[in-house]
Amino acid sequence: MIKCDTTAGSFRIFLRPDWSPIGAARLKSLVENKWFDGVTFNRVSTHFLVQFGIRPGGLNPAIPVPSSILDDPPRPDIPFTNGIVSFAGSGRNSRGTEIFITYGTQKGLGKRSWETPIGFVEEKDMNTVINKLYSKYGDMPPWGNGPLPHKMHAQNGQEWLDQNYPLLTKIISCRVHKDEGGLRKIGLQNGRISSRGSTFRLKPYISTVVKEKSYFFTIVCFFLILFSCFVGWKCWSKEKVKKKKTGRGEQ
Repeated sequence: MIKCDTTAGSFRIFLRPDWSPIGAARLKSLVENKWFDGVTFNRVSTHFLVQFGIRPGGLNPAIPVPSSILDDPPRPDIPFTNGIVSFAGSGRNSRGTEIFITYGTQKGLGKRSWETPIGFVEEKDMNTVINKLYSKYGDMPPWGNGPLPHKMHAQNGQEWLDQNYPLLTKIISCRVHKDEGGLRKIGLQNGRISSRGSTFRLKPYISTVVKEKSYFFTIVCFFLILFSCFVGWKCWSKEKVKKKKTGRGEQ
């Protein structure tokens, strides 16, 4: 589990390496290297997503930009519902340092090679923190008046950002924590994943679990039926042979 403290409050990202092993490992590595400390939520588009991960030029300490990572296998069974976390990208094997969190259900996401869910933010943290990030600047151009990514990457990117977008929410720090039991504390309630009293919609996860269990029980039942048929056939054969012997003895 990753906990991020921001100027708007704290939220947690629950990693799911079973969904996206390469992506989850990269996010954990970025957090361990303190990549997100001091970073701004530069793209806040209400009803769509919030994005962060650009470390502007001039932001101290300077941290080398890691190379991009390979794509994980696509997961069309996991929709981009409220709170799903994924890397942003620009093509095949382009995932680097930018991640986004979805607002509401976004049916248009998850179709590109880099859009593989790596975890989720609980509904409680979505309501208390993520939904309250400063959003008046809107999305990046041409969809809004938010910061231009290439200007953030410039040598004086942090200074430019502070001068032109002083109200944007910032991350104070992100750290990796034990998730206090992790998936063992996450139960299924009415089509949602719940943890510590809060809930998170993820019906396909439930479907996957149900399907996996159904396959298992189907196979077990199949072999039990075969075994029952075999035992029944053996008993029937013995009874038939016994009757034949009895018939011969009476003659």
